[in-house]
Amino acid sequence: MGHGLTTQDSLLLVGKPAWHKLGNVIPESIPVEDAFQQTLPWEVEKVPLQAIVHGDDPQRMRVVDVPNHFATMRVPDDPDEECIPLGVVGKDYNLVQNARMAQVAKAAEDVGYRLETIGSVAQGRGVFFLLKVGEYGIAHRAYQGFASNSGDRIMQYLAIMDRRDGTRACSVHPTEIRVVCQNTETASFKRAEQKAMGLRIPHTGETEALLKVVETSIREGTISLEKTKEETQALVRRSVGREDAAKVFDSVAAHVWPKAFKDYTKKEMDAWTEQERVDFQRARANARSAFELWTEEFEHERQAAVSGTAFAALSAITHWADHSRKRVRDGVQDKLFGKGAEIKQVARAAALELVS
Repeated sequence: MGHGLTTQDSLLLVGKPAWHKLGNVIPESIPVEDAFQQTLPWEVEKVPLQAIVHGDDPQRMRVVDVPNHFATMRVPDDPDEECIPLGVVGKDYNLVQNARMAQVAKAAEDVGYRLETIGSVAQGRGVFFLLKVGEYGIAHRAYQGFASNSGDRIMQYLAIMDRRDGTRACSVHPTEIRVVCQNTETASFKRAEQKAMGLRIPHTGETEALLKVVETSIREGTISLEKTKEETQALVRRSVGREDAAKVFDSVAAHVWPKAFKDYTKKEMDAWTEQERVDFQRARANARSAFELWTEEFEHERQAAVSGTAFAALSAITHWADHSRKRVRDGVQDKLFGKGAEIKQVARAAALELVS
């Protein structure tokens, strides 16, 4: 994946240029509102989708409505500029305008964060605000792809980002990645998702209500970046073997398949119906299979930077919850608000018990 910056995109950076040398670099941070007006002064509209039938034959050509499907369109300030189609979404899709994202960024600015970058990628399909929170040191092995010897400093940011093509939710999350292009934007989102960090706001349901909750959380300090940093550092520093990792795995397995871990008396088991026996055996088999997958992931080479740590044990569960586990609900909803999010919370709590 490249930088994803087209001639229809804008990028503003504070202090230093990006690796691709594109965008407008300014020496000092400016207010969010000013940056927004300079960089993202356009809106998105949702318009009914239509299909052209027999488009190569003027006499037979027809325009047909596509029920319950809409195109998201970038609408420029300048009436002489063309609208740009961004994606196709359903009838329940709620738009989040750039101006609304700027309001969330302003809440972060009000508590002391300072704008670092702002821009769009892929003609406006992706939009991001990045605010600098501070920096900290980490004194333990390579961490999340950073070479982290004692005394190294890692920048900490708050990312506020959205995709207008219907591929994912809005996200407000802490990150150590300086978002300056499409690949860093994607990497920041995926890393936050894998670690169950920050908040996701789906484009269906109570989108605006959730945005207000995010703003309030930022202003009240309940989106605790400091706590996230300290917990993550502690998990990375805590060396664990299979036995300790198994404690995390046991906690999750007992949560997902409680019937497989309950101590039943012989009298209780004798009273089971045939279906109850089948359910019990299935739960035991699923738990054993998952345990093997978690152990394999705990020792996988993709975990090399944090191998043998409590963070690796947590990551094994997160990877399974997001990519391998069978889901009943929609994938994004499940990861953010459903069973997937629940599992990751249980895993994180169990991993933190190893460092307490």
